[in-house]
Amino acid sequence: MKSMEASRLTEEGEVKRFIDKLLQASPAAQTEVMVTEWDSALTRFANNGIHQNVAERDVSVRVRVVKDGKTGVASINQMNESAAADVLKRAIAIADLQSKGEVVPMPGPAKSQPVEAWSDATAAATPEERADFVEAICARARRAGLKAFGAFSTGSEQFAIANSLGVYHHHRSTEATINSVVMGEAGSGYADRGAINVQDLDKDEIADEVIDKAQRNQNAQPIEPGVYEVVLEEYAVAEMLEFMSYTGFSALAVEEDRSFMRLGERITGDAITIWDDGLDASGLPAPFDFEGVPKQRVDLIKHGVATGLVYDMMTATQEGRQSTGHGLPAPNTEGPFAVGGMWNFFFIFSIWLFAFQIPIGFFMLKEVMGHKQVARHVLSHAN
Repeated sequence: MKSMEASRLTEEGEVKRFIDKLLQASPAAQTEVMVTEWDSALTRFANNGIHQNVAERDVSVRVRVVKDGKTGVASINQMNESAAADVLKRAIAIADLQSKGEVVPMPGPAKSQPVEAWSDATAAATPEERADFVEAICARARRAGLKAFGAFSTGSEQFAIANSLGVYHHHRSTEATINSVVMGEAGSGYADRGAINVQDLDKDEIADEVIDKAQRNQNAQPIEPGVYEVVLEEYAVAEMLEFMSYTGFSALAVEEDRSFMRLGERITGDAITIWDDGLDASGLPAPFDFEGVPKQRVDLIKHGVATGLVYDMMTATQEGRQSTGHGLPAPNTEGPFAVGGMWNFFFIFSIWLFAFQIPIGFFMLKEVMGHKQVARHVLSHAN
């Protein structure tokens, strides 16, 4: 396919053959192989001009083995026969050196729901296209007597995971993200966007937002310390949700008694409903997690009441439950995670619906329904 050639990703059939050979060669009781390949490019700009364009193509092969009640993990960034033999040998050697301990169980086969997260336009995006987009922001800032800074990235990725119990999943995706800070003499503005299809990003819309904020923030005056009713921007709410996920939505956080979640109890105002749904096409969908478990919707808070948690294989096994498809690469100390690079958070304030897409280190909001200014007012009165 032209799009696959443009993005330079390895064909799925070749990836699967590589994984199958590695699994067949493993002498361990259980073996897991994870392949992540990406082809990305980034255009940075500062002081109303582009100062850097970089591109990267790489692959990561991660092997986890379980042998005699011990676990070994090794990784390499090549996909060839000698690399496969090397990474498997190292994983086995690491397992042999471990003490027996608690082993993270591997899942058995289960069908995942396909999701469409690919855009030919994003996969084939050129430096010139990114430069044209960036120049639209810089030119507007220049005319307004301001300076624009930021970064615009486009890329494609594929992720495959399989294990010796019969699991095999494969998913490919694209993503385009733009963030910008525009600064004046005494204030600045910020805006960002993200999409599967680069053509869904509107350079005029983001320029309008970031420049308007910068102009309104000039010469801001201090106010007296006190308690004030505030209106939170979408970016602030997205960051707040990410910290909530870090601190409380996982079963491990509850198990370790460090979570605010008290299942069955009211913990917010009844206008608040939060859920995680990695399959929703309005976000950045992914059909399975990093343990090879299909994703599913999890209602976390419904009308202010804590109703659910996210589980990975370890926490689910400990509690006699099924994983919800929120596992990170195992083993790890973080436990399951409700939102991240490929996950979607959804937040309802009464009838106002927003989809928060939060890749690592980047915050985006997609307005699904309702008028932004009115919805911001609802935000301040949600509780």
